[in-house]
Amino acid sequence: MAALSRVLAVGMCLMCYITPVFSLTDEEIERRFQLLEQENEALRKKLKSVESVLKHQGIDPEQPLLETSVLPNKQTTETEQLKRSVADIKNTIESEQERLRFGGFMSAGFTRSDESQDINHRPFGFNGNSDFTSDSVLGLQVTFEVNDTTRAVTQIVANGWDNWDPNIEWAYLAYDFTDQVTFRAGRMRMPFYLFSESMDVGYSYPWVRPPLTMYNTELSNYDGFDVAWHFRTGDLSHRLSAFYGSFKFDENNYQMDVRVNGEDTYGANVTSYWNNWTYRLSYSHLNNIARFERQTGFVIPPSASAPFGVIGEEFIFEGKLNEPLDFYSFATSYDDGEYMAIFEVANIDVGKAELIGDEVLGVLTLGYHYDRWLPYLGYGREYYKKALDSPLARTPDRDYKTSFAGVRYDITPGVS
Repeated sequence: MAALSRVLAVGMCLMCYITPVFSLTDEEIERRFQLLEQENEALRKKLKSVESVLKHQGIDPEQPLLETSVLPNKQTTETEQLKRSVADIKNTIESEQERLRFGGFMSAGFTRSDESQDINHRPFGFNGNSDFTSDSVLGLQVTFEVNDTTRAVTQIVANGWDNWDPNIEWAYLAYDFTDQVTFRAGRMRMPFYLFSESMDVGYSYPWVRPPLTMYNTELSNYDGFDVAWHFRTGDLSHRLSAFYGSFKFDENNYQMDVRVNGEDTYGANVTSYWNNWTYRLSYSHLNNIARFERQTGFVIPPSASAPFGVIGEEFIFEGKLNEPLDFYSFATSYDDGEYMAIFEVANIDVGKAELIGDEVLGVLTLGYHYDRWLPYLGYGREYYKKALDSPLARTPDRDYKTSFAGVRYDITPGVS
């Protein structure tokens, strides 16, 4: 943008007054000198009087009078005071409004299943046949800037598959030590996946819903703290984060009544960005403790019956199980505005646990941007590394394969 310079020329006129000099006698000069002496003395007295008044009003006579606002009786009128009060209140309200920000998101969906019964596949639950709630979600986020380095964030989410019960997904206080290092404490998302931070915000990812092959855990958040460090190496920018905390959730249905919690949960992840590429590597450790009030199912083989009791064709279990696990994941995505690809893979290592098994999860999505359209297709797989003979296993030789396809259309910025 070219700069436009304006020059203002100011003309100054110097007017000189020249007083003519006449010939005067010595007596006349002496008399005029005495008159000048008297006038000077009178001016000195007046000057002292003015200085006394100025000092009484708190004004330094040595300072130029044009730089000082002299108000009568050192007080403003009631009208001026009222105007100032209103202006102060207005400025305070505007400042508070800038510090308090509201945001929201909503997804409305319709599903139809060829299964006559409901399908519970967390975090989504699909009702038999037609359903308007499974893919519907409503969220509100409030951010309050305490000061330049501290902010409080709260996110409340209500899911259709959860009977629209509002849940606090985020409630944390963030503090910026520097421009690169941030500390957060409170309730936050478990950082399992590439889109963990925005799982509920449908606009943030290309799918109708996150692929169930990968995004199917009942656990979504934890209470604790994390530290994130932003830095660069050459052309790559990175975000390195470590967290520690605890979690708990309940699972209640006609077969199961259980509370799961983890008192010692920790992990770390790093996300790197280079041109159109994103890479993410994550590790999480969960010490799961499950307290069963009721667990029923079909008869299990005798070799795996303890500590379960067999009653007729069903078993019933009540008690406490401790099953720690390690969750490893890798994700990469590419999007140059024309071609899109997302690949995620995870490994669940349960160690010596016998009631839950080692799993491998993976999903690949390919898409192509055509104006406002984004058609995509994908494939996912979820399987046990070896057959699991446990009443808690959904199937002994779990091996799910999923194919999916969809299309996204961006109506306006912020709506798709």
